Amino acid sequence: MYRVLKEEDKERFKDRLSDYTKQTSGQYIYQLERAEIPQELEKLGQIYHKLYEALREGYGEIEIFRIFERVYQEHFTVVENKVAVKKNEELHSGILQSPDDIAATYRKKGEKTGKGQSVNVTETANPENELNLVTAIAVEPNNTEDSDIMNDRIETLKEKTPDLKELHTDGAYGSEDNDRKFEELRITHIQTAVRGRKSKVDITIEKTTEGEYEVSCPRQKVKTEKTRIRHKACFDKGCCDGCSFAGDCPTLIQKRVYYFTREQYLANKRKGNINTLPLERKKLRPNVEATIKEFMKPFNHKGKLRVRGKFKTMMHACSMGISINFGRIHRYLTVNPNLCGLLGQMKVGNCLFFKNLFQVGQKLRNIFRFVFFMVKFCQLPNFEIKCCLVALWGF
Repeated sequence: MYRVLKEEDKERFKDRLSDYTKQTSGQYIYQLERAEIPQELEKLGQIYHKLYEALREGYGEIEIFRIFERVYQEHFTVVENKVAVKKNEELHSGILQSPDDIAATYRKKGEKTGKGQSVNVTETANPENELNLVTAIAVEPNNTEDSDIMNDRIETLKEKTPDLKELHTDGAYGSEDNDRKFEELRITHIQTAVRGRKSKVDITIEKTTEGEYEVSCPRQKVKTEKTRIRHKACFDKGCCDGCSFAGDCPTLIQKRVYYFTREQYLANKRKGNINTLPLERKKLRPNVEATIKEFMKPFNHKGKLRVRGKFKTMMHACSMGISINFGRIHRYLTVNPNLCGLLGQMKVGNCLFFKNLFQVGQKLRNIFRFVFFMVKFCQLPNFEIKCCLVALWGF
Protein backbone atom coordinates (compact mmCIF):
# COMPACT_ATOMS: atom_id res chain seq x y z
CA MET A 1 0.00 0.00 0.00
CA TYR A 2 2.83 2.40 0.89
CA ARG A 3 4.34 2.12 -2.60
CA VAL A 4 1.27 3.55 -4.36
CA LEU A 5 0.86 6.53 -2.02
CA LYS A 6 1.47 10.02 -3.34
CA GLU A 7 4.65 11.70 -2.13
CA GLU A 8 2.80 13.97 0.29
CA ASP A 9 1.01 10.97 1.80
CA LYS A 10 4.25 9.02 2.08
CA GLU A 11 5.77 11.91 4.01
CA ARG A 12 2.63 12.16 6.15
CA PHE A 13 2.83 8.52 7.29
CA LYS A 14 6.59 8.08 7.07
CA ASP A 15 7.28 7.86 10.81
CA ARG A 16 4.29 5.66 11.56
CA LEU A 17 5.21 3.12 8.86
CA SER A 18 8.99 3.23 9.14
CA ASP A 19 9.20 -0.06 11.09
CA TYR A 20 7.58 -1.84 8.15
CA THR A 21 9.01 -0.01 5.11
CA LYS A 22 12.71 -0.04 6.02
CA GLN A 23 12.90 -3.85 5.93
CA THR A 24 11.29 -6.78 4.15
CA SER A 25 8.25 -8.57 5.58
CA GLY A 26 10.41 -11.63 6.25
CA GLN A 27 12.92 -9.62 8.25
CA TYR A 28 10.14 -7.99 10.24
CA ILE A 29 8.53 -11.35 11.12
CA TYR A 30 11.88 -12.97 11.96
CA GLN A 31 12.64 -10.39 14.64
CA LEU A 32 9.35 -10.89 16.48
CA GLU A 33 9.19 -13.04 19.59
CA ARG A 34 6.11 -15.24 19.99
CA ALA A 35 5.00 -13.31 23.09
CA GLU A 36 5.13 -10.04 21.14
CA ILE A 37 2.72 -11.13 18.40
CA PRO A 38 -0.61 -10.23 20.14
CA GLN A 39 0.67 -6.75 21.02
CA GLU A 40 2.06 -6.29 17.51
CA LEU A 41 -1.27 -7.29 15.95
CA GLU A 42 -3.05 -4.65 18.03
CA LYS A 43 -0.53 -2.07 16.87
CA LEU A 44 -1.10 -3.10 13.27
CA GLY A 45 -4.85 -2.78 13.80
CA GLN A 46 -4.44 0.82 14.91
CA ILE A 47 -2.29 1.59 11.88
CA TYR A 48 -4.72 -0.11 9.47
CA HIS A 49 -7.60 1.86 10.98
CA LYS A 50 -5.86 5.24 10.67
CA LEU A 51 -4.72 4.56 7.11
CA TYR A 52 -8.16 3.34 6.10
CA GLU A 53 -9.95 6.39 7.50
CA ALA A 54 -7.40 8.80 6.01
CA LEU A 55 -7.02 7.30 2.53
CA ARG A 56 -10.33 5.69 1.53
CA GLU A 57 -11.67 8.81 -0.20
CA GLY A 58 -8.57 9.45 -2.29
CA TYR A 59 -7.56 5.87 -3.04
CA GLY A 60 -10.87 3.99 -2.90
CA GLU A 61 -10.86 3.16 -6.63
CA ILE A 62 -7.34 1.70 -6.67
CA GLU A 63 -7.17 -2.10 -6.62
CA ILE A 64 -4.31 -2.19 -4.10
CA PHE A 65 -6.35 -0.12 -1.68
CA ARG A 66 -9.30 -2.51 -2.07
CA ILE A 67 -6.99 -5.38 -1.11
CA PHE A 68 -5.81 -3.33 1.87
CA GLU A 69 -9.43 -2.64 2.79
CA ARG A 70 -10.29 -6.32 2.55
CA VAL A 71 -7.48 -7.29 4.95
CA TYR A 72 -8.58 -4.58 7.37
CA GLN A 73 -12.22 -5.67 7.38
CA GLU A 74 -11.43 -9.40 7.55
CA HIS A 75 -8.94 -9.23 10.44
CA PHE A 76 -9.99 -6.26 12.53
CA THR A 77 -13.17 -4.83 13.98
CA VAL A 78 -14.08 -1.56 15.69
CA VAL A 79 -15.84 -1.92 19.03
CA GLU A 80 -16.77 1.28 20.90
CA ASN A 81 -14.29 3.35 18.88
CA LYS A 82 -11.50 0.90 19.67
CA VAL A 83 -9.82 -1.33 17.07
CA ALA A 84 -9.71 -5.01 18.06
CA VAL A 85 -8.15 -8.06 16.43
CA LYS A 86 -10.72 -10.67 15.42
CA LYS A 87 -10.47 -14.02 17.17
CA ASN A 88 -9.44 -17.10 15.21
CA GLU A 89 -13.00 -18.44 15.50
CA GLU A 90 -14.28 -15.39 13.57
CA LEU A 91 -11.99 -15.99 10.59
CA HIS A 92 -13.17 -18.12 7.68
CA SER A 93 -11.52 -20.06 4.88
CA GLY A 94 -12.32 -17.37 2.31
CA ILE A 95 -10.18 -14.62 3.85
CA LEU A 96 -7.30 -13.22 1.80
CA GLN A 97 -4.44 -15.73 1.66
CA SER A 98 -2.06 -13.66 -0.45
CA PRO A 99 -2.18 -10.19 -2.04
CA ASP A 100 -0.76 -11.81 -5.18
CA ASP A 101 -3.71 -14.21 -5.46
CA ILE A 102 -6.88 -12.60 -4.15
CA ALA A 103 -9.07 -15.52 -5.27
CA ALA A 104 -7.09 -18.11 -3.28
CA THR A 105 -8.84 -19.77 -0.34
CA TYR A 106 -7.84 -22.09 2.49
CA ARG A 107 -8.89 -25.70 2.98
CA LYS A 108 -8.10 -28.43 5.46
CA LYS A 109 -8.91 -31.97 4.36
CA GLY A 110 -7.96 -34.55 6.95
CA GLU A 111 -4.42 -33.78 8.01
CA LYS A 112 -3.59 -31.88 4.81
CA THR A 113 -3.99 -28.14 4.33
CA GLY A 114 -3.89 -26.14 1.12
CA LYS A 115 -4.23 -22.64 -0.25
CA GLY A 116 -5.30 -21.68 -3.74
CA GLN A 117 -7.66 -23.24 -6.27
CA SER A 118 -9.22 -26.68 -6.71
CA VAL A 119 -8.98 -28.45 -10.08
CA ASN A 120 -11.60 -31.13 -10.81
CA VAL A 121 -10.94 -33.44 -13.75
CA THR A 122 -13.37 -35.77 -15.55
CA GLU A 123 -12.29 -38.42 -18.05
CA THR A 124 -13.91 -41.32 -19.84
CA ALA A 125 -13.16 -44.71 -18.27
CA ASN A 126 -14.98 -47.31 -20.35
CA PRO A 127 -13.01 -50.59 -20.14
CA GLU A 128 -14.11 -51.38 -23.70
CA ASN A 129 -12.60 -48.16 -25.08
CA GLU A 130 -9.10 -48.38 -26.56
CA LEU A 131 -8.86 -44.62 -26.10
CA ASN A 132 -10.13 -42.69 -23.07
CA LEU A 133 -9.84 -38.89 -22.93
CA VAL A 134 -10.10 -36.01 -20.48
CA THR A 135 -13.52 -34.49 -21.20
CA ALA A 136 -14.03 -31.75 -18.59
CA ILE A 137 -11.99 -29.54 -16.26
CA ALA A 138 -13.38 -27.26 -13.56
CA VAL A 139 -11.38 -24.74 -11.50
CA GLU A 140 -12.96 -23.33 -8.35
CA PRO A 141 -11.77 -21.89 -5.01
CA ASN A 142 -10.48 -24.83 -2.98
CA ASN A 143 -12.96 -24.24 -0.16
CA THR A 144 -15.82 -25.07 -2.55
CA GLU A 145 -17.50 -28.39 -1.75
CA ASP A 146 -16.82 -31.06 -4.38
CA SER A 147 -20.55 -31.85 -4.39
CA ASP A 148 -21.33 -28.22 -5.30
CA ILE A 149 -18.83 -28.29 -8.16
CA MET A 150 -20.44 -31.48 -9.42
CA ASN A 151 -23.93 -30.00 -9.12
CA ASP A 152 -22.98 -27.11 -11.41
CA ARG A 153 -21.46 -29.42 -14.03
CA ILE A 154 -23.72 -32.47 -14.26
CA GLU A 155 -25.68 -31.09 -17.22
CA THR A 156 -22.44 -30.05 -18.96
CA LEU A 157 -20.99 -33.53 -18.56
CA LYS A 158 -24.16 -35.08 -20.00
CA GLU A 159 -24.10 -32.64 -22.91
CA LYS A 160 -20.46 -33.45 -23.71
CA THR A 161 -20.95 -37.20 -23.39
CA PRO A 162 -24.59 -37.97 -24.28
CA ASP A 163 -24.03 -41.71 -23.79
CA LEU A 164 -23.01 -41.18 -20.17
CA LYS A 165 -24.76 -43.79 -18.05
CA GLU A 166 -22.38 -44.22 -15.12
CA LEU A 167 -20.23 -41.70 -13.24
CA HIS A 168 -17.59 -42.82 -10.71
CA THR A 169 -16.47 -40.41 -7.96
CA ASP A 170 -15.12 -40.52 -4.43
CA GLY A 171 -17.29 -39.91 -1.37
CA ALA A 172 -17.16 -36.11 -1.46
CA TYR A 173 -19.39 -35.69 -4.53
CA GLY A 174 -22.65 -37.05 -3.19
CA SER A 175 -25.56 -34.80 -2.14
CA GLU A 176 -29.36 -34.72 -2.26
CA ASP A 177 -29.39 -32.19 -5.09
CA ASN A 178 -26.95 -34.28 -7.11
CA ASP A 179 -29.02 -37.42 -6.52
CA ARG A 180 -32.08 -35.71 -7.99
CA LYS A 181 -30.16 -34.48 -11.04
CA PHE A 182 -28.58 -37.86 -11.65
CA GLU A 183 -32.01 -39.49 -11.50
CA GLU A 184 -33.46 -36.97 -13.98
CA LEU A 185 -30.58 -37.54 -16.41
CA ARG A 186 -30.64 -41.32 -15.85
CA ILE A 187 -27.02 -41.43 -14.71
CA THR A 188 -25.94 -43.99 -12.11
CA HIS A 189 -23.66 -42.35 -9.56
CA ILE A 190 -21.00 -44.74 -8.25
CA GLN A 191 -19.22 -43.69 -5.05
CA THR A 192 -16.03 -45.52 -4.13
CA ALA A 193 -16.24 -44.22 -0.56
CA VAL A 194 -18.88 -42.73 1.74
CA ARG A 195 -18.59 -39.70 3.96
CA GLY A 196 -19.12 -40.03 7.69
CA ARG A 197 -19.20 -43.06 9.95
CA LYS A 198 -20.31 -46.41 8.59
CA SER A 199 -23.55 -47.67 10.15
CA LYS A 200 -23.18 -50.77 12.30
CA VAL A 201 -26.39 -52.17 10.78
CA ASP A 202 -26.97 -51.98 7.02
CA ILE A 203 -30.47 -50.87 6.06
CA THR A 204 -31.29 -51.26 2.37
CA ILE A 205 -34.17 -49.51 0.63
CA GLU A 206 -35.41 -50.96 -2.67
CA LYS A 207 -38.04 -49.48 -4.95
CA THR A 208 -40.62 -52.01 -6.10
CA THR A 209 -43.20 -49.89 -7.94
CA GLU A 210 -43.84 -46.18 -8.18
CA GLY A 211 -44.21 -44.91 -4.63
CA GLU A 212 -43.72 -48.32 -3.02
CA TYR A 213 -40.55 -49.61 -1.37
CA GLU A 214 -39.15 -52.57 0.55
CA VAL A 215 -36.75 -52.07 3.45
CA SER A 216 -34.44 -54.87 4.55
CA CYS A 217 -32.01 -55.41 7.41
CA PRO A 218 -29.74 -58.43 8.08
CA ARG A 219 -32.69 -60.39 9.51
CA GLN A 220 -35.87 -59.41 7.67
CA LYS A 221 -37.46 -57.52 4.77
CA VAL A 222 -40.76 -55.57 5.02
CA LYS A 223 -42.95 -53.51 2.71
CA THR A 224 -43.39 -49.83 3.48
CA GLU A 225 -46.44 -47.69 4.16
CA LYS A 226 -46.95 -44.11 3.01
CA THR A 227 -47.33 -41.44 5.69
CA ARG A 228 -48.24 -37.83 5.06
CA ILE A 229 -44.75 -36.74 4.06
CA ARG A 230 -42.57 -39.85 4.49
CA HIS A 231 -42.51 -43.61 4.17
CA LYS A 232 -42.28 -46.05 7.08
CA ALA A 233 -41.28 -49.68 7.47
CA CYS A 234 -42.64 -51.57 10.49
CA PHE A 235 -40.34 -54.44 11.48
CA ASP A 236 -41.41 -57.53 13.43
CA LYS A 237 -40.49 -56.81 17.06
CA GLY A 238 -40.33 -60.53 17.88
CA CYS A 239 -37.68 -61.03 15.21
CA CYS A 240 -35.83 -57.91 16.37
CA ASP A 241 -35.70 -59.08 20.01
CA GLY A 242 -33.58 -62.08 19.07
CA CYS A 243 -31.27 -60.14 16.74
CA SER A 244 -27.62 -59.64 17.71
CA PHE A 245 -27.72 -56.16 16.08
CA ALA A 246 -30.78 -54.99 18.04
CA GLY A 247 -28.84 -52.58 20.27
CA ASP A 248 -27.18 -50.80 17.31
CA CYS A 249 -30.15 -50.83 14.91
CA PRO A 250 -31.38 -47.39 13.67
CA THR A 251 -34.97 -48.59 14.28
CA LEU A 252 -34.36 -48.82 18.05
CA ILE A 253 -35.34 -45.20 18.74
CA GLN A 254 -38.66 -45.45 16.83
CA LYS A 255 -39.69 -48.79 18.42
CA ARG A 256 -38.66 -50.86 15.39
CA VAL A 257 -40.18 -48.49 12.84
CA TYR A 258 -37.91 -47.04 10.15
CA TYR A 259 -38.92 -43.70 8.57
CA PHE A 260 -37.35 -42.32 5.40
CA THR A 261 -37.96 -39.76 2.64
CA ARG A 262 -37.46 -40.08 -1.10
CA GLU A 263 -34.18 -38.15 -0.75
CA GLN A 264 -32.95 -40.72 1.77
CA TYR A 265 -33.94 -43.51 -0.62
CA LEU A 266 -31.84 -41.93 -3.39
CA ALA A 267 -28.88 -41.52 -1.01
CA ASN A 268 -29.23 -45.14 0.13
CA LYS A 269 -29.35 -46.28 -3.47
CA ARG A 270 -26.24 -44.23 -4.34
CA LYS A 271 -24.25 -45.76 -1.49
CA GLY A 272 -25.20 -49.26 -2.61
CA ASN A 273 -24.63 -48.78 -6.36
CA ILE A 274 -21.03 -49.94 -6.19
CA ASN A 275 -22.14 -53.31 -4.81
CA THR A 276 -24.09 -54.00 -8.02
CA LEU A 277 -20.98 -53.80 -10.22
CA PRO A 278 -18.63 -56.60 -11.25
CA LEU A 279 -15.19 -56.45 -9.62
CA GLU A 280 -13.38 -54.97 -12.63
CA ARG A 281 -15.76 -52.00 -12.78
CA LYS A 282 -15.44 -51.26 -9.08
CA LYS A 283 -11.85 -50.14 -9.65
CA LEU A 284 -12.35 -47.61 -12.43
CA ARG A 285 -12.10 -44.41 -10.37
CA PRO A 286 -8.48 -44.88 -9.14
CA ASN A 287 -7.36 -44.43 -12.78
CA VAL A 288 -8.12 -40.72 -12.50
CA GLU A 289 -5.55 -40.44 -9.70
CA ALA A 290 -2.84 -41.22 -12.26
CA THR A 291 -4.29 -38.50 -14.49
CA ILE A 292 -4.18 -36.01 -11.61
CA LYS A 293 -0.49 -36.82 -11.12
CA GLU A 294 0.10 -35.81 -14.74
CA PHE A 295 -1.52 -32.45 -13.98
CA MET A 296 0.89 -32.05 -11.05
CA LYS A 297 4.10 -32.68 -13.00
CA PRO A 298 4.85 -28.95 -13.61
CA PHE A 299 4.63 -28.18 -9.86
CA ASN A 300 7.79 -26.81 -8.23
CA HIS A 301 9.91 -28.57 -5.60
CA LYS A 302 7.49 -27.46 -2.88
CA GLY A 303 4.54 -29.07 -4.61
CA LYS A 304 3.06 -25.73 -5.66
CA LEU A 305 1.80 -24.46 -8.98
CA ARG A 306 4.13 -22.01 -10.71
CA VAL A 307 1.34 -19.52 -11.46
CA ARG A 308 -1.13 -17.62 -9.29
CA GLY A 309 -4.75 -16.64 -9.68
CA LYS A 310 -7.84 -18.51 -10.83
CA PHE A 311 -7.49 -17.51 -14.50
CA LYS A 312 -3.87 -18.67 -14.76
CA THR A 313 -4.69 -21.86 -12.87
CA MET A 314 -7.53 -22.51 -15.32
CA MET A 315 -5.20 -21.88 -18.28
CA HIS A 316 -2.63 -24.28 -16.80
CA ALA A 317 -5.24 -26.99 -16.15
CA CYS A 318 -6.79 -26.70 -19.63
CA SER A 319 -3.36 -26.71 -21.28
CA MET A 320 -2.41 -29.84 -19.34
CA GLY A 321 -5.71 -31.48 -20.30
CA ILE A 322 -5.06 -30.71 -23.99
CA SER A 323 -1.50 -32.05 -23.82
CA ILE A 324 -2.59 -35.23 -22.00
CA ASN A 325 -5.23 -35.88 -24.67
CA PHE A 326 -2.72 -35.18 -27.45
CA GLY A 327 -0.35 -37.73 -25.90
CA ARG A 328 -3.06 -40.39 -25.58
CA ILE A 329 -4.29 -39.85 -29.15
CA HIS A 330 -0.71 -39.95 -30.48
CA ARG A 331 0.03 -43.24 -28.70
CA TYR A 332 -3.27 -44.69 -29.89
CA LEU A 333 -2.54 -43.79 -33.53
CA THR A 334 1.03 -45.09 -33.24
CA VAL A 335 -0.03 -48.60 -32.21
CA ASN A 336 -2.71 -48.75 -34.93
CA PRO A 337 -0.91 -48.95 -38.34
CA ASN A 338 -4.15 -48.53 -40.25
CA LEU A 339 -4.46 -45.01 -38.79
CA CYS A 340 -0.98 -43.75 -39.82
CA GLY A 341 -2.54 -41.17 -42.14
CA LEU A 342 -4.39 -39.61 -39.23
CA LEU A 343 -1.13 -39.49 -37.25
CA GLY A 344 0.49 -37.36 -39.95
CA GLN A 345 -2.51 -35.03 -40.07
CA MET A 346 -2.43 -34.76 -36.27
CA LYS A 347 1.24 -33.71 -36.29
CA VAL A 348 0.53 -31.00 -38.87
CA GLY A 349 -2.51 -29.87 -36.86
CA ASN A 350 -0.43 -29.74 -33.67
CA CYS A 351 2.20 -27.56 -35.34
CA LEU A 352 -0.44 -25.12 -36.58
CA PHE A 353 -2.20 -25.06 -33.20
CA PHE A 354 0.93 -24.28 -31.20
CA LYS A 355 2.16 -21.79 -33.78
CA ASN A 356 -1.11 -19.84 -33.54
CA LEU A 357 -1.07 -20.18 -29.75
CA PHE A 358 2.46 -18.74 -29.63
CA GLN A 359 1.48 -15.78 -31.84
CA VAL A 360 -1.54 -15.01 -29.66
CA GLY A 361 0.65 -15.30 -26.55
CA GLN A 362 3.16 -12.80 -27.95
CA LYS A 363 0.41 -10.24 -28.58
CA LEU A 364 -1.15 -10.83 -25.17
CA ARG A 365 2.24 -10.35 -23.53
CA ASN A 366 2.58 -6.88 -25.05
CA ILE A 367 -0.94 -5.98 -23.89
CA PHE A 368 -0.31 -7.12 -20.33
CA ARG A 369 3.04 -5.32 -20.23
CA PHE A 370 1.34 -2.06 -21.19
CA VAL A 371 -1.48 -2.51 -18.67
CA PHE A 372 1.02 -3.40 -15.91
CA PHE A 373 2.97 -0.22 -16.72
CA MET A 374 -0.21 1.89 -16.55
CA VAL A 375 -1.25 0.32 -13.23
CA LYS A 376 2.18 0.69 -11.64
CA PHE A 377 3.04 4.22 -12.70
CA CYS A 378 -0.27 5.88 -13.55
CA GLN A 379 -2.44 4.27 -10.84
CA LEU A 380 -5.33 3.62 -13.19
CA PRO A 381 -8.60 2.62 -11.52
CA ASN A 382 -10.01 -0.76 -12.42
CA PHE A 383 -12.62 0.46 -14.93
CA GLU A 384 -9.93 2.33 -16.91
CA ILE A 385 -7.80 -0.81 -17.06
CA LYS A 386 -10.75 -2.68 -18.57
CA CYS A 387 -11.15 0.09 -21.15
CA CYS A 388 -7.47 -0.25 -22.10
CA LEU A 389 -7.86 -4.00 -22.52
CA VAL A 390 -10.91 -3.56 -24.75
CA ALA A 391 -9.19 -0.90 -26.86
CA LEU A 392 -6.03 -2.97 -27.34
CA TRP A 393 -7.79 -6.25 -28.10
CA GLY A 394 -7.24 -5.68 -31.82
CA PHE A 395 -5.39 -8.70 -33.05
